[in-house]
Amino acid sequence: MGQAHSTTDNDKVPQSDVPRIPHTDLPRIPQSVGPRIFDTVLLNDELEWLEIRMNELDKVVDVFVVIESEQTFQRGYKPLYFQQASREKTFARFMDRVLYIVVPNITEAEEARNLKIGGNGSWAIEAYLRNKGVQMALQTFQPSPGDWVLHSDVDEIPRASALAKIKASSSSPEDENNPLLQTRHAESRKGPVLAQFQLAPAGVDPNSDEPIELDYRDMRVLNKPLWEDWPNVGIRLRGYSYKDNGPNLVEDACWHCSWCFSNISYVYSKAASYAHAEHSAAVYMNNTWIIKHFRQGKDLFDRNEIYNYDGKPINVPKFIVDHPDRFAYLTNRYKVPNAGFLDVPENSVHF
Repeated sequence: MGQAHSTTDNDKVPQSDVPRIPHTDLPRIPQSVGPRIFDTVLLNDELEWLEIRMNELDKVVDVFVVIESEQTFQRGYKPLYFQQASREKTFARFMDRVLYIVVPNITEAEEARNLKIGGNGSWAIEAYLRNKGVQMALQTFQPSPGDWVLHSDVDEIPRASALAKIKASSSSPEDENNPLLQTRHAESRKGPVLAQFQLAPAGVDPNSDEPIELDYRDMRVLNKPLWEDWPNVGIRLRGYSYKDNGPNLVEDACWHCSWCFSNISYVYSKAASYAHAEHSAAVYMNNTWIIKHFRQGKDLFDRNEIYNYDGKPINVPKFIVDHPDRFAYLTNRYKVPNAGFLDVPENSVHF
């Protein structure tokens, strides 16, 4: 599949015209039997997590939509990492199902509009990149009645079992519009897991494997609001607008490993790139602080989030289980001198 190009903005697209854009030069996504699932993610540089995600969802996702830009949320420059990685063996077997969207840098006019949506500075750029990326994706693959569209960050990974049940439960859609699944940051109601898979939110049984019950009728509440608010489709789909609250949350349907990086350099990269610009402060972004917090299982920014050490990996994506040596840093950070960071020699840590 090809790379997307910029399209002309239109803040008031008639519902009958969404998402049909006849002049696009991108290939159409072929129809398939039964509902299709489109997994759309916004990529910074988390290629390893993209690999984990694609392998987890390999058998249930019909099209992987990778959205990328040369601009970070904090207005910095970044290479188009997936443009290069797409030519490598790691992603070769997925490429016939990948739609790669490159979002152009934000213009002054677009920033002014998105300031009203996402807030100041980095949040406005995040709103723009999500909205523009999802718009370009929808204009390309043109979802059909019964299809599902997910949007989340790369490290917010739905369980394949949950999506398989979604497909099974939505084989006969009741609504003529396209049902879009809102992932709410792709976090389960048990809460996120940060830094490693040995930590679980306090009060949670990490070994729980309760079945996921899906009711299709409760998971189709976002159809019309999304089409009616086309300019904000990206942030609405991801769940930033709480007026979309409804009975469409699925318990224990995903993992969220927010700072689960193999190299400490990726920690610095994320802090300098994502919308929480306050997290790039020197008090947080130094090796001593980062390693101590990772080793002790503490929140990196000392927020009121409490985690328990489980002593063994908890319920992790199968690709991690199948490659224990490669992903040892995800399951063995606790009290390890270098917190498992591959680019920090153990003998260099003296605290």
